[in-house]
Amino acid sequence: MSNKKENNVWYHGTPDVRELQQDGGFTQRHIDIEYVEDIDKWNNTQEALRLARENNNDKEYSSLLDSIKDLRKKASIRKPIFLTDIHSVAKTYADPQRAFDYQNSVEKVLKVSTKGNKGVTIIAPGSRFRFIDIKNVKQGFINAGVSEEKFDSIAAQLNFALGVEKGIKTNSIAAIADWLGFDYVDVIGVLDSYHGGSTKSTVRMVFDPNNISIVKEDGREALKESVREIIKESFTEDISQDAIAYHVSPINFDKFDFSKAGSRQGAHRKSAKDVGVFFTKDQWSIDWMKDVIARDGIPSYVYKCKLSYNKPYTLNDFYSMINKIYGDGYGEKLVNRVGFWNAYDQETSDILGDALEKGCDSIVFGDFIVMFEVSTVEILDIEVNDSE
Repeated sequence: MSNKKENNVWYHGTPDVRELQQDGGFTQRHIDIEYVEDIDKWNNTQEALRLARENNNDKEYSSLLDSIKDLRKKASIRKPIFLTDIHSVAKTYADPQRAFDYQNSVEKVLKVSTKGNKGVTIIAPGSRFRFIDIKNVKQGFINAGVSEEKFDSIAAQLNFALGVEKGIKTNSIAAIADWLGFDYVDVIGVLDSYHGGSTKSTVRMVFDPNNISIVKEDGREALKESVREIIKESFTEDISQDAIAYHVSPINFDKFDFSKAGSRQGAHRKSAKDVGVFFTKDQWSIDWMKDVIARDGIPSYVYKCKLSYNKPYTLNDFYSMINKIYGDGYGEKLVNRVGFWNAYDQETSDILGDALEKGCDSIVFGDFIVMFEVSTVEILDIEVNDSE
């Protein structure tokens, strides 16, 4: 009996469907991942570091730290779109509290169909979706025609600091599949719910949005038009709002000190020109930052925070400013191509200059938020993650 899902009905839960419907469907996004090309050299250097530390050879240790940075490489992969075969699971992700503009958000569970001939099926009953047993993942890729040697090599390159004995994270699975040219990955029997729980489902990761078709509903065009009007109105005035978002750091503290913004070395290394503290609502970004910190062999701290802002600098502000510099449509194309975080990273100086000149107290680009004032951030919870 095959475990592969035969029907082609899937669901995608979104806390705010407005942007997706304005774009006419799903759009392609990319994320950067780190890997080590020469894993043997990496392991040898790690052993040399250990010996230098044990022998209190500070000079050798410092030299090795500098050299090991050159072994890390970056690659851009297509960010997968996540689907589930169970409507109730998708609905947990259609939580308006996850939306950056939750007061005006339009949460929705979309029914979709997919296409694509080259897929990987991973059987992982009872596993948490974001951390799956390496044996199950390997078997899925082997069944899909990937040699064991090839899989082991790529998995080691991606999990160069964490190892794969205990499992492999979703972003690494996605990277392997994208690198090897697969259209989708099915993970069967996993526990995947935004709020937790024990419901087992199949999660499908699709890499090309052109392979996803939204099942049409009656009045869809009328809904899209009304959504466009909501979007237009929501960005024509300053709006008072708050949000729940997360900050990841290698530092343990009980309150934020904004005077240190941009100064620390950690998950997101920025230059001194930066102002404010970064937050995100995107689970993928949270996991990525935790991984980066873990590679330095230290624990990470995930701060769940309530953010309050009265005058946010929005995407519409960014588009208006940047399009005057580079021409109509430049800002929209940039965000669609690289995402909210990377758009900010690429145009930081112009964005900060415009935001501060307008007297904004924050920057809100989708699930990426920058806060300027410590009084507007309340820590609700702290999650500690060991490096092992």
